Amino acid sequence: MGDTKHEAVLSRLYFCALIKMKMKLALAIITFLLFSLSSKSQFQRVPMHEVITSSTCGPCRPGNINLQQIFNSANHKQVYLKYQMYFPSIGDPYYTTEGGNRRLYYNGQGIPLLYIMGTNAGNPINYTASQRDIFYNNATTNMKIEVDYAVRNQTVEIDVDVICTGPFTGTNKLRLAIFEYHTTRNWMSNLETDFYHVMKKFAPDEDGINLGALSAGDTVSINTSYTFQGNFRKPANGFDPIDHTIEHSVEEFFDLGIAAWVQNDQTRQIHQAAYGYDIINIDMATKKILFPSDEEFINAGPFAVTSIIQNWQETQVNSADVYYSVNGGTAHKTTVTGLSLNKGDVDTVNLNVPWQPSSPGTYTLRSWVSNPSAGTDEVHENDTLTKVITIKPSVVFPTAGYFFTGSGTLAWFTNTSAEDPTYPSTYFWDFDDDGNTSTDKDPLYAFVHGGVHRVCLTSTNIIGSDTICKLITVPITSLEDKLNQSISVFPNPNSGIFEIKNQNKESVEIRVFASSGNLIRSFSLGAGSQLVNLEQLEAGVYFIEIASDRVRTRKKLVIR
Repeated sequence: MGDTKHEAVLSRLYFCALIKMKMKLALAIITFLLFSLSSKSQFQRVPMHEVITSSTCGPCRPGNINLQQIFNSANHKQVYLKYQMYFPSIGDPYYTTEGGNRRLYYNGQGIPLLYIMGTNAGNPINYTASQRDIFYNNATTNMKIEVDYAVRNQTVEIDVDVICTGPFTGTNKLRLAIFEYHTTRNWMSNLETDFYHVMKKFAPDEDGINLGALSAGDTVSINTSYTFQGNFRKPANGFDPIDHTIEHSVEEFFDLGIAAWVQNDQTRQIHQAAYGYDIINIDMATKKILFPSDEEFINAGPFAVTSIIQNWQETQVNSADVYYSVNGGTAHKTTVTGLSLNKGDVDTVNLNVPWQPSSPGTYTLRSWVSNPSAGTDEVHENDTLTKVITIKPSVVFPTAGYFFTGSGTLAWFTNTSAEDPTYPSTYFWDFDDDGNTSTDKDPLYAFVHGGVHRVCLTSTNIIGSDTICKLITVPITSLEDKLNQSISVFPNPNSGIFEIKNQNKESVEIRVFASSGNLIRSFSLGAGSQLVNLEQLEAGVYFIEIASDRVRTRKKLVIR
């Protein structure tokens, strides 16, 4: 390309930039095009976007929303990466020292900031899709980057080829960033709830892999891997960053991706960027052993074994075999069919054969998944989980019991329930009296209303519960109690259909209320009975108000 044509192209682009863009963004575009047009090129250059951001930064939210709309419109036209920061205020929980060092590398001031191909482009709120298209459409390069990767449980394996058809002088470094496509648990104060392309770890670190000066015809192959250590932890804030030697902040390992770029460390100019290609097609994982619990009691068995399986790849899974064994013994298989699991989807599998331990002790339960869609699982590192279960000696099952003595409306309740001496029970009393209850072991209770009450005691311990109910007659001492006793509701609880019976000679007014106080139904009821249909109501507790000429009372109505 001749110098005259170079000058004409740059002149037009410079004029448009000055008119339409912020100065930093204009300078970023011009710098990018100068490098692009400086030599004969044959590969499409993909612009690298690096974003300095934080979930405690108010202006970061609209900037990130703007970028996401631009990037979603044409994913192939850019590579982008987010570095969560430890400021403002207490900062983002997903801040890493590596991300912080990238900001220092650029001598970045303030937040949010957008860097395009190593040049400061200012606040991302000012960026547009048409500006992104200038970076993409008007640039080629003498470099191509090809990246394959595979996630095997918590290990990411990366293969990179850097192919050069022209020279690149100076100190050039390959940088490999492992990022998570979508995170949600690092929300803080700026109202963002969804975060995209969040950098988790550089491989090996943010300083990159030194390629040196590159010549035409060079192909540099890099094979590396990184293993995330320990378990997930969400730091409280940006001042408590993840210690990569013992822990990680990856929400979902199936959602990891790779961003790769080659950058001149003297000029900060980025020559080329690329996303990694996930070479795994089919991968099912055991995500969790849900049941049995870590501790169980032998007389609570046999125990259902329940595992959660998850699809880690784009290929939909329609069936799978799920197994479990205990202490390396017989493998019990359950085939699950009729699945439609897309990437990230889970299914809870109740295995067909329950487990009955022979004696108290410690057992190792192993559960694994295989044969997704009757095919071959390409990754085995995440197929299996183990769980150590402690089986404790038998616990006495609770048996509820009580007796009572009374004087007028006052009743003394004595609890005679049988309970385990090591794992004592808790108690719940329902006095059938305006919804009044108690959790005392031996309560003293003054009834609000006279008449017949169905008093129930429930005794609960670590392996189960038992309930006993008795009818207790409390003297009727008021006109309100007499009216209450003369109106019966049957059955109660019910499904919404019940009968109200009036044993008085005079008519009464009936009103049904929700627990919120809203009136649902009202009608007059003479001597005799009436069928009421409230099936349209949701299950819950309601109240029936009964009013005569002289007094009013109410009853509790339970719809199941």
